[in-house]
Amino acid sequence: MCHLPTYICILSLISLNLIACLSEKNEKEPDAPESTVIAQFDHLISLHPESAELYLQRGQEYFAMSMYVEAIRDLEKAVELDPMLFETWQTLADAYLQNIQSRKAIETLEESVEIYPDSVHAHLKLAEFQLILKQYDQAMQSLKRAQELDPGNADAHFVRGMLLKEVGDTSRAIHQFQLATRENPQLSDAWINIGQLLEAAKDPEAIRYFEAGLLVAPTNKVLLRAMAQYLARQGDFMGAKATYRALLALDPDDSDAYYDLGLLYMEEDSLRVAHQHFNFAIKTDPQFARAYFYLGFTKEQMLDTSEALFYYRQTKKLNPESRDATEAIARLE
Repeated sequence: MCHLPTYICILSLISLNLIACLSEKNEKEPDAPESTVIAQFDHLISLHPESAELYLQRGQEYFAMSMYVEAIRDLEKAVELDPMLFETWQTLADAYLQNIQSRKAIETLEESVEIYPDSVHAHLKLAEFQLILKQYDQAMQSLKRAQELDPGNADAHFVRGMLLKEVGDTSRAIHQFQLATRENPQLSDAWINIGQLLEAAKDPEAIRYFEAGLLVAPTNKVLLRAMAQYLARQGDFMGAKATYRALLALDPDDSDAYYDLGLLYMEEDSLRVAHQHFNFAIKTDPQFARAYFYLGFTKEQMLDTSEALFYYRQTKKLNPESRDATEAIARLE
């Protein structure tokens, strides 16, 4: 039986999952280059120009590459060829939204629920987009229809919780998130939202929900980060650092985790260790301007003015609008 704080026991469970996860990652075949995949679809479409499925798949590839205009072109063609291909409507709406065409995104999803009136997913997707666009009344109506079709749908409870959270009805939002985790314990965002709402209300029970989520999904990186941030805000630096280390064991290239660890070590006046972690952050993300700034700040605190200036200037190169870097350079020159 574990007699340490609950989150420490959970972190020990996480370590047991790491070897299996890393082994699985190593066994995966490398993905084909994106341009090669597109070329393959180009060839297939030239052979089968009436295949809606091929246009959908190439559109999805373009979407994954953030080439939204090309994705929209292919997805619109797929809809034209086969309006009953459900996935096309969903991806097309995503592409419109990413391309800042929110009205077309909503219209696309409204058309999809007319074609698929009994699809819970279609009504949920529409509700999510209406929530993003702050169309709260319309989102509530879409959710009502989704929950009429499937009263126990975890995603519907979650989206309703997000809507209630957005309008400031915290207690009802928490209840919906709790219902969502009851229906689907793997729904990590629901655990996180409950914890964060309780934390905002200064309720010490908040920690229980981060822990509960990690007990269900001990290698969930989003949950681990939320747990680490919560512990840091509560002043439990030891627990926060242990959680960030668990996160880095899962993803050694997580620049944000290195950066956050650097901030924690700064809070403890461990400037050299903080500097090391900010350095790890820029090695994993060379464009991380804020990490460069704190490399300069830690060097300045260690009275190494020339090194501090170097890092502050690098910050300005990456982010010319950085007021902190501008002031630091003026202070040291």
